Amino acid sequence: MVKIREFQEKDQDEAYAIWKHGMSVDLTEYWTDWIFNLFHVRVILLTLPLVVVYYGYGTPPVGILYAMVPSGLFIGFFRFMIYWNLNGYVASRTDMLNIKKHHGKRFLVAEGDDGEILGTIVYVEETKISTFKGRKLGKNTWEMFSMSVKESARRLGIANKMLAELEKRAKKSKTERIVFTASTPQVPAVKFYKKCGYDFEHEAFPTLGRSIFAAIFADCFLKFCRMDIVKFQKEL
Repeated sequence: MVKIREFQEKDQDEAYAIWKHGMSVDLTEYWTDWIFNLFHVRVILLTLPLVVVYYGYGTPPVGILYAMVPSGLFIGFFRFMIYWNLNGYVASRTDMLNIKKHHGKRFLVAEGDDGEILGTIVYVEETKISTFKGRKLGKNTWEMFSMSVKESARRLGIANKMLAELEKRAKKSKTERIVFTASTPQVPAVKFYKKCGYDFEHEAFPTLGRSIFAAIFADCFLKFCRMDIVKFQKEL
C-alpha cells in the first residue's frame, strides 16, 4: 500500500536521490533518444562519412575508420550538450539540498509499506507561469514540479496517486487550477499528463546559461534539436 504524505526531514537523502535520478539520468535518456531519432540528425550522421570518402580521406581499409571520425565527434558533441544542459539545471536547484527549508509541507512523497520513499512531487502557490494559451491566469493557481518516481517502483500507479493527492489538496484549498511544464523529449510524461486530463500548449525554452554566449549557444542547440517546453494546465 502506497501512502502519499508530507515531507519529513528524514526523507531528505532518499527524496533527493529520486529527484536527481529523474532530472539527470532519466532526462538524459529521453533527450538522447529524441535527438538521435530526429531525421535531420540521422542524415548528418550518415552524410559525414560519405563527405570524408568523397574528398579522398576515407579510402579503405584504414581510411574507413577516419571516415567515421566526424560522425563520432558529432555524437560526442551532442552528448556533451545534453550533459551540460541537464547537469547545469540540477546544479542550479540548490533548493533540493534542503527540502524542509525551501519547500516544507508543500513537498509530498510516496511512501511504501516498508517506509521506503518511492516518489516525489512538490508545488508552489506563487507560480512563475502567468499565462496559458494567451489568457492570464488568476492568483488561485498552483504550480507543480519535480515529480519523479523511483526506477524500481514505476508502472505501479504511483505517479497517478501523487497527482491525485495534489489535486485533492488544491481543491480543498479552493485553488482554481494546476499548471506545470515538461519538455517535448519527455514523451512518456507528456502522454501521461494528457491522459490525466491536462490541457497543453508548446512554447520555446527559456534562456539557459550563465552568460550571453552560453545562452545563445544553448538556444541554438535547443532549436536545432527542435525541443520545446510543453506547458500544462488543468481547471479544478
